Amino acid sequence: MRARGGTPEEAPLWRAAWRCTCEGEIPNVVAFTKAETIARAADRVAEVIERECGARPEGCPWRSYVTPGVGETQNLHGQARVGDAPVAHVASLLPMHLSNAEYEAVAFYDRALRRALNARAEDEAKKRDAKRKAEEATSQGSVRRRR
Repeated sequence: MRARGGTPEEAPLWRAAWRCTCEGEIPNVVAFTKAETIARAADRVAEVIERECGARPEGCPWRSYVTPGVGETQNLHGQARVGDAPVAHVASLLPMHLSNAEYEAVAFYDRALRRALNARAEDEAKKRDAKRKAEEATSQGSVRRRR
């Protein structure tokens, strides 16, 4: 399984940052200048996963897709009716007569997914706000210099 993120040239750097063994050995990236930057980015992603899902990945997060039950949970979640209300979304699976474990897995996945998507939206909004403030400060500085 190939690590996601960045360009194809950065894939080994992301794999090293996640300690990914999906394609064999963890790549040695000591000589790459971007390795530290990408490692910090992966660490920030791991912090969000821990905050929003309750556990920090101990390695490649994509490896979890081959864990028994994970793929099935994602498939079940995908079969549910999409709606704004989390309870209605998961409850739409009740006619499938799921086991308690399956139902709870889908409900957990739904909650974690919504938290992660909300966290990403909040982070993006903060970045846009910071960029807007920086642009305003720059434009105000250039107006003052003209006077």
